[in-house]
Amino acid sequence: MSASKVDPISLDKKPVSILPQGTSALSPQLLAKATVDVSLPAGLNARRTDGDRRPTYIDALAAIKANGRDSNISSFRMRFASTLALCLAPLVSAIGLSVPSNLKIGEPTTITWTHKTTDPRFTLFFMGTDAFDLRQIVGEDLDPAVGQITTTFPTDRVKPGETYYLKAVNVTWVDFVYNTSPPFTLHN
Repeated sequence: MSASKVDPISLDKKPVSILPQGTSALSPQLLAKATVDVSLPAGLNARRTDGDRRPTYIDALAAIKANGRDSNISSFRMRFASTLALCLAPLVSAIGLSVPSNLKIGEPTTITWTHKTTDPRFTLFFMGTDAFDLRQIVGEDLDPAVGQITTTFPTDRVKPGETYYLKAVNVTWVDFVYNTSPPFTLHN
């Protein structure tokens, strides 16, 4: 199939082939030699033209068809390993957050935590129950060896009786959560 100019509106009607030209059947021998032959409009190139060197879907598909002899598979494995490491981080980190009972809004409160000597520095968030409900950054770049921090929960962002929790996160990447505290409530 040769590349041709295609109206983007009719893209869904234009065939996209991952087989060599003139081939219609899939066989193990053919899959080992498969090449990518794609006809797409100029704005939807199979190869990135924006300087981004990450593999596209078509690159990854071609790599799989070539039985893993392509560097894109290594790139996929690296990204998979990174994602797996992020998912397992809460299981590895020993930062255990504790919150005292009878917390009062507007009064100083000491938050403590347990840790291992291998635990990294972290940032501590005061959160509401919704995923993105950040109420206060309690501390940034905290040394786990210190074991505690004193803070005052803000009166303008807290309602008595609502549920809150603390979240220990990576200093440079807040989506990397080390641990969360048990839920707690604040009182007047």
